[in-house]
Amino acid sequence: GAYALFPLALAAALNAEPRKTAQASARLALAGGGAILINPQLLGILADQIGLARAFGVVPLYVLLAMGATIAARWADGATAAASAR
Repeated sequence: GAYALFPLALAAALNAEPRKTAQASARLALAGGGAILINPQLLGILADQIGLARAFGVVPLYVLLAMGATIAARWADGATAAASAR
């Protein structure tokens, strides 16, 4: 299951920019720690308001949001790289 996601994400982050591995590792650790700290509380608050089943139904929206942010960041990075290559 999900236990393999952090090592895979870390490998992808470190390979994305080989000269900034420390920065990539730190950002990934901070994002993971923040998610572990905040998401259970947010889901609990939401479950109190709308019910447990519906609250867990929000999780796929989190995934879509993360995917959208990743795509936007990669697109912006590609646009920046293309502009600096000129």
